[in-house]
This record gives sequence, structure tokens and C-alpha cells, in this order.
Amino acid sequence: MEFFYSYFINYFYLLCIVIVLTIICIQKLHEHKRLSISVFTIMGCTVLLSLSDSLKIYFQETLKTGIFWITFFACLSYVVRPACLLLFILLSENRRKSKWFYVLLVPMAICVIIYILPLIPGCEDLVFSYHYNELGGISWKGADNPLRFTSHIVAAIYLGYLVYRSIATLQAKHFSHSLSILFCAAIIVVAVVIETFFNEKGNINLLTTTIAICVVFYYLFLYAEHMQYSVLTGLLNRTAYFADIRKMGKEVTGVIQVDMNGLKYWNDTFGHLEGDLALKTISDILRRSCTRRMYAYRLGGDEFTILAVKESEEALIETIHRIKDGLAKSKYRCSIGSSYRRDNETTFGALVKEAEKRMYEDKSEFYKNSKIERRRTLNPTDN
Repeated sequence: MEFFYSYFINYFYLLCIVIVLTIICIQKLHEHKRLSISVFTIMGCTVLLSLSDSLKIYFQETLKTGIFWITFFACLSYVVRPACLLLFILLSENRRKSKWFYVLLVPMAICVIIYILPLIPGCEDLVFSYHYNELGGISWKGADNPLRFTSHIVAAIYLGYLVYRSIATLQAKHFSHSLSILFCAAIIVVAVVIETFFNEKGNINLLTTTIAICVVFYYLFLYAEHMQYSVLTGLLNRTAYFADIRKMGKEVTGVIQVDMNGLKYWNDTFGHLEGDLALKTISDILRRSCTRRMYAYRLGGDEFTILAVKESEEALIETIHRIKDGLAKSKYRCSIGSSYRRDNETTFGALVKEAEKRMYEDKSEFYKNSKIERRRTLNPTDN
């Protein structure tokens, strides 16, 4: 009973964070399955780390028996610490693993192997070991053994990767995302430094709660970011469009307007589910066609816009070609218009007007050549 009371007092904030975040993730499980599972896993690891730290101290100071269990929980703590950071990297990969994630599994595997050694009879002194001293207490040896610092080295590698990846993607399109990861990495570094260099008595345990706080912060950031996207298509929505205009309208060098031809046909003939599929297919084509400096938006209905920020005219033309090639491979048709800023006197509004004008000209040409009345429910793919 004394152990649970002490554990509850020491990790009250952590437990509150874990409980609240778990409830939120359960509610969002069907909507964001992969994200919720990642959060569940990292929260479980933080609780496991807090338990292993507490149980090691409990066995060491209260029972003073069972060298194996003291060693076991010490080794478990050394393994779970970098594992929490690895899981946070997975969480921050924005719903997908990069190729480097699998490379980062190698240090974790080495860490596990090294901290299994103290549990194997005859290998205790290879890393560190606990033993009874002459006063009847428990002491340990291995403070100067380089292998003991494997956990710290692996944690440093993971933190370095977080910082590097954030800085490498610190550009207009990913600025806020990279900045949020940098912030999390910074406060985790502070927690690791305090635990490593200012923890002579071994009673400072900041990393678990710090990681949990970072997960909460990052989860809230992803949730706020998700509100900027169209639920159906996954493209940025109208709200994000106007926000980005205010933020970087002067840096927009090109505009592409895209409007689907014959959405009414698909909705009236096959139902709105088929119409939704058409919109999602077109959105995927636009997303794949964009460069890193281009932003694709669904403004509503069958209207789409792509903003090119500090991008060349050649890149704009190539993007339009990729869009047309993608549409040609599908059963859907779109009208496309574009404009490019060639001088500083051209306003953003003028760019949009020019792109819209060309898009409507393309739409009129399409219906003229196909001999289809725009308001009739006919197949727009027929010519």
C-alpha cells in the first residue's frame, strides 16, 4: 500500500495526463486510428517507465532483497527511456514512417541486447551490477563502464534525429509542424540533461512526464492542423485558403484553378457516393502533382485551387501537365486555368482573376466540343 501511495504522489500529473489523453483517443479511435494507437503505445511506455523506476527504488530501499528484481527494473528503465523517444519519432512522422525509422531501430536493438546482459548469470559485471555491501545495504558497480551509458547515447541519437529532421523540413509548407517538433525536442533535451547530470541521488524523474506533456502538445497541434483540411478530400479547406492568403499572399507566384466537369452527372446517375469518389480521386491527382512549394485547396463543391509559393513558371507548367496526365488516366474531366506573376505590380487578386478567366474559357471550350449542355445530366466523358 505504501508503494502505491508513493507512486501516486510522485506521478500524479503523469497519470492525469495519461487518463485524459486516453479518453480523447478512445473517442477519436475510428476517425484517427493510427494516430490513436501511436498515442496509446507511447502513453503505455511512459507509465511502464514510471513503474519500473518506482519499483526499482521500492525493492532497493524497502525490501532490500531480490537483487534480480532490482537489476531487472533498472534494465527495463534503461530500455524504455529511449523507446519512448523512438515512439515519439513515430508519432511525429505525420502518419507515415520514413525510411530512416527502420534505421533507427538498430540502436534500439543494441540497447535491448546490452541491458539484457546484467540479467544473465555470469554477465553481471559486463555492464553494471547490484550487490550487498558490508553494511547490509545494496550497492552497485559499473559507474565507469561505457556500456552503462548506451541508453543515454541512443536517446541522444533519437533527439538528434528529431532536431535534424525538424530543421531539414523547416520551410513554409511545414514550418509550424517542424517548429512544434523542435519545441518538443528542446524540452525533452532539458529533461534528459537534468536527469543525467543533476541527479546524484537518483530521485529526479522528469522524462516520463515531459514526454507525456509533449504528446499532449503534439496531439493538440495535429488536431488543430486537421481542422484546416477537408474531411472528404484531405486537401486544405476554404478556411486554410483565406488564412494562407493573409499570411503569404505576396509570395504567391502562380495560381492554378481546377473545376470538375459534370459532377452533377455522377451524383444524379450513380448517387452522391460516386460523386464523392470523383472528388477524392481528383484531389489525389492534385496532391500528387504538386511540388513542395505548392498548396492544394478544395474551396467547396467541385472547385479546387493550387497556390504556388516562390515557384518558377516552368514548375507551374509541369504541374499542369501532371494534372492533365493524371486526369487522362481516370474517368473524370476537369477544366483548368492558370496565371503566373511576372512582376511585383501584379496583385494576388489579379492572379486569381486571370486563372479563373482561363479556367472558364477551358470549361466553355470543353462543353462546346463535347456538345453537352452544362446544366443537363449527361456523361461529361462522352464526346
